[in-house]
Amino acid sequence: MRRGKTWGTVYRRVGRDGQPIRWWWLKYKFPGDRHACREPTNPRTDDEEEARRQLHSRLGEQPRLRIERESVEEITVNDLLALYRADCEDKGQPVQAGRVEIWEAALGSARALDVRRDHLDTICRHWRKVGPTWPKRAQERVRPLSGASCNRYLAVLRRAYRLGQEKRGLLTPLTFPHFDETARGEYLSEDQALAIAENFQAKRGAGVKAEVFRLSYLLGIRKGQLRRTKKRHVLISGDTLKLRWPGEETKNGKPHEVLLVGEARAIVERAWANRLPDCEFLFHDKGKPLGPMHSELKRTCELLSIPYGRGKGVVWHDTRHSAVTNLVASGVPEPVAMTITGHTDSTVFKRYNVRRDDVQADALERQGAYLAQQRGMSQATTPIRPIQGTTLGHNSKEQRVPRSAQH
Repeated sequence: MRRGKTWGTVYRRVGRDGQPIRWWWLKYKFPGDRHACREPTNPRTDDEEEARRQLHSRLGEQPRLRIERESVEEITVNDLLALYRADCEDKGQPVQAGRVEIWEAALGSARALDVRRDHLDTICRHWRKVGPTWPKRAQERVRPLSGASCNRYLAVLRRAYRLGQEKRGLLTPLTFPHFDETARGEYLSEDQALAIAENFQAKRGAGVKAEVFRLSYLLGIRKGQLRRTKKRHVLISGDTLKLRWPGEETKNGKPHEVLLVGEARAIVERAWANRLPDCEFLFHDKGKPLGPMHSELKRTCELLSIPYGRGKGVVWHDTRHSAVTNLVASGVPEPVAMTITGHTDSTVFKRYNVRRDDVQADALERQGAYLAQQRGMSQATTPIRPIQGTTLGHNSKEQRVPRSAQH
């Protein structure tokens, strides 16, 4: 190998056990390069002839193509995440806090081509045991992730890699893991929701907390958003009563406004009548903000023999699933229902719609009634002609083939 000459070779790296690994690697250098380039075969191969073919393809590249390829190979995960942010901004989609930061902390400076499936498996395995962290993540909020949460974070990275392929010409054989998920949500029937509201177990503020639970069931608004509702979020104009949250106080960063009628209006009117001058919260416990209410709902469900716990029974967030399901089942158009629950993405809204047997039964009954009506119309308009028999000759009479002779 002389200086100033283009050269290359193929080799297999040595693993931790001291034995050569399965896949072949490429090593080559062009005139003017300070260091030789080392990279795995792409796609990975254990065939030496295929590895040499890839090496010759590299060595035979034109300078312009080689520069373009090298610029693509230097793309980092941070570059791909920047494409993801820009794409969300172009489409008007909010970027949930932590969805990008979690990958910037885990893989940000790594080359996109160096990320492998086993890296993602290791990272997600750690998150499921300990929980993810990033610079602005409050330590008290760090907790292990479920399989569903890992899948949502992986969806962000998958979309970032797809944008890299579309806009930067990134070519990578990377595949993404998928983890088993528990049920996305349980449906709370009206009787169960009323029973929980009437028997809510709390040492303090049981009445107010029951009202918050009922309002969450009716409107599908998140518990945290209702707990943080302040008096300034109540809009009164004549006989019209609304709740309005600005974008900086909602999870998706979009303003949320809902008109109140019926039982929901009565709940807010009672809370408004019990407001205190020195307390900014609409729902409060003698001037103090409401707590998480996880254990209180658990005690209530145990009292009523209702299974509690994610994957085992109901949790508070199931009120949101139930509200979406009830709105859809009652015939409310999807765009209108989304303005009530505060959803901005129709795909997310549809995931919140829990399958109900009674709704399916009603739909099939309606289908049966429709088909019966169609049958009546067809009989009235189009007479059914009898099946003609077999003709034996021009002058012979029509004869029907006996059923026994058909076999």
